[in-house]
Amino acid sequence: MSLNSLREDAWAIWQAGLEAVRSDRLVRDWVRVSVDELRIGRDPDGAVRIERASLGHVVVVGAGKAGAGMAEGLETALGDAFLHEHHVTGWLNVPADCVRELSRIILHAARPAGVNEPTEAGAAGAERILQMVGGLSENDLVICLLSGGGSALLPSPVP
Repeated sequence: MSLNSLREDAWAIWQAGLEAVRSDRLVRDWVRVSVDELRIGRDPDGAVRIERASLGHVVVVGAGKAGAGMAEGLETALGDAFLHEHHVTGWLNVPADCVRELSRIILHAARPAGVNEPTEAGAAGAERILQMVGGLSENDLVICLLSGGGSALLPSPVP
């Protein structure tokens, strides 16, 4: 076996490992929307199933370094019709280098890239999340996306 072949094999293994843990793909794989229901989970018997007819607004909240990818994957999995019909909104606290524009979910720069400690921006984002979920009704749904770094990105100090 040549050195080039070993390098190519190592690179292919590395790429497969990265692909296996992509947050956008993982969320897309776990969320399904049909005409009648929203299903979260892979196992048909263990999945959470919510009838769309009884579902009101959907609010997506959370924090973490993988939050941007998870939010993007969720928007893709839900699809434009669901996003519109259920007035999906959201707010995720993420590192500044992860912020990008999504269609319905706001990615809030809660701390500078590479700084893993609570910030005023993170506390302001946590307050915004509390406001968003505070006025919901029993027919509304909150989806919370959390990943590593969430504790520093979602500080909510006691006054």
